Amino acid sequence: MTNESEELFLLRNSEFFSGLSVADLAEIAARLTRRVYPPGATIVREGAPGDRMFVIKQGKVEIKKREVSLGIDLTLASLGDGACFGEMALLAGGPRTASAVAVITTEVFVLIREDFGEILNEHPEISMSLNRIFARRIQEMNARSGIGVASLSRLSLDPEVIRLLPMQVMERHKIIPVALSSNTLTVAMVNPTDLLAFDEVRRFVKGAPIEPVFISENDFTAFMQTKYPEMTKQGGTQKVDMPQSPTDLVEADVGRGFHMAVEGGPGTDLGVAELEREASGAPVVRLANSIIVNAVRKGASDIHVEPLETALRVRYRVDGVLKEEEMLPKSTHLPLVSRFKII
Repeated sequence: MTNESEELFLLRNSEFFSGLSVADLAEIAARLTRRVYPPGATIVREGAPGDRMFVIKQGKVEIKKREVSLGIDLTLASLGDGACFGEMALLAGGPRTASAVAVITTEVFVLIREDFGEILNEHPEISMSLNRIFARRIQEMNARSGIGVASLSRLSLDPEVIRLLPMQVMERHKIIPVALSSNTLTVAMVNPTDLLAFDEVRRFVKGAPIEPVFISENDFTAFMQTKYPEMTKQGGTQKVDMPQSPTDLVEADVGRGFHMAVEGGPGTDLGVAELEREASGAPVVRLANSIIVNAVRKGASDIHVEPLETALRVRYRVDGVLKEEEMLPKSTHLPLVSRFKII
């Protein structure tokens, strides 16, 4: 195989150039030069001028971005044979928005800005094709721009939310469920572009939108080795247990001083201030969170909390059918309803 045919093959199969004709690709291929980078070499550095683009012939490159607030480099993507990088800076101008580091010995083809400009001047049709590709890339970047960055050490994590996913799934995809609010599950991910991870999460949490946030791989590893076993009260290699039922939580909290008015006894009619205090207390918060987490796990569309004569019934609507889930002490009624109103 000649050098030219290698270059044409790579360009034709790359996402960025695949829409160009063979003649256009041949014009670009003629301007490419070959470079080899050893493992650990920085091919481009964030903030440096964007004066060239790269096509990977063989090897592996990680795209990294510095997160100043956390003091770490986040890995945004891992690229292999045939992938392009640096093309956005070449088209749009301006400094590099991320760094590219060779993971293993990596051979690339390089196109510099001067040659690229000459090609566009001599072949306007290439410029039009690339402009369409450029516009699509901008839309994709805008769609992803809402992804935030998290530090697990700074988050207040609920064990009930952590238990939504089995440990095996979390370790396989390097993901951690960190929050459940307004029926939206926030998942901390080392690689937020891992589509298979989203599919796995949806197997266990049905019907809830998933909002990804970045975490570093070091942050993930440290959490799974230290905090995770403590929060789930299990060894690091055991499978995660299902959350306790709401009834179990209430009974345990009664023993720890979960003081509520008893039906028919003094203080049944709680005042506003007392209700606010009870509704914001840790036992009621855990109870409400557990009910919501279980509803999400079962794919429920809504939750019914129904006071009966001597108890409080919790029912979930699943696939259009109301199903009884728990019978709670009647004394939990007012604080629990108040907590749901606060949420």
